[in-house]
Amino acid sequence: MKARNEHAEGFKLRNPLSLYNPYEYPEQLQLKAKDPIHLEWVTACVESQGYRETMEDAYFDKTLPGGRLLGVLDGHGGSEVADYVSARFQILFPQMLEKHKTHRLFSKEKYNIHQALEETCFVIQNEIIEKSEFNHMGCTAVICYIEQSTNCIYTATLGDSEANIYRNIEGKYWSIPISCIRDWGSWPDELRAAIATRGEYKKPIVDYWEKEGITSRHRRIHQKLGGAPSENFNVGCNVSRAFGDQINNIGRLFNTVVTKPKLDRCYLLPGDIIVLACDGLRECIEEDVIVNCVKASADKLASQISHNLVDLAIRSGSNDNVTVLTVKIK
Repeated sequence: MKARNEHAEGFKLRNPLSLYNPYEYPEQLQLKAKDPIHLEWVTACVESQGYRETMEDAYFDKTLPGGRLLGVLDGHGGSEVADYVSARFQILFPQMLEKHKTHRLFSKEKYNIHQALEETCFVIQNEIIEKSEFNHMGCTAVICYIEQSTNCIYTATLGDSEANIYRNIEGKYWSIPISCIRDWGSWPDELRAAIATRGEYKKPIVDYWEKEGITSRHRRIHQKLGGAPSENFNVGCNVSRAFGDQINNIGRLFNTVVTKPKLDRCYLLPGDIIVLACDGLRECIEEDVIVNCVKASADKLASQISHNLVDLAIRSGSNDNVTVLTVKIK
């Protein structure tokens, strides 16, 4: 619900005249199956280097005994940290699941999945810190685990990569955000990021964005429409939650970039379409456009949905790498 509210409010600020907010799904929208059902899924990922000189994204899609582990990683400063996290998460997370068994006799929830996700992130970050060659690199991440026994999807988010469920209710598609993306309008994240990029906290710049109703994640859309010039805002570090980026923490009293993921859980239903994507997807397009694209492709293969979204992002002017991982629930 927190993720839904923050996304809905952000959409309102950016589109005050829009009559349709894709995040404001009806309160009666069914969020959980009435009876236990067995779900199956099909996954497909499409990635594009786009107009960048190098490809710095990574992804993984791994079947585990009790479910499916998925992730999209958006590297910056190089691809090495994203590749490292992708490889290590697939190895460490199953171990953390076993470590965090709940031992509840009559519960379908056999593991403390949130704790397993969080600890996996912390262990990997500690490994990265030990590798000085990674000091100037990092990556954002959106990582999901679908638990077969409960039909739940658990999400861990670091930075501005994110995941959404697209659900058809009475012929209309709605976007259910399952990543908590707190832009720099959030004071704690804003403060850490400001110190990381400028060495100090310059509130007038943040006041400008707040006054204009523009979050950091959408400032590039604002600039394309004639907003504040980019030189008014130092973008050396665009996130305050990520793997790596140790150079921003060395010699500081507190970490300006942290690796504590934002966690979320949601029940899945037949017909749901889940999309995990780096921020290149939403660099120049709003969520209502993405919803329409998913709706138009809903009867197609998961690979075609991913392809259509990547193509939409590039045609709309994205200058970033674009990676989209789609899951169709049956």
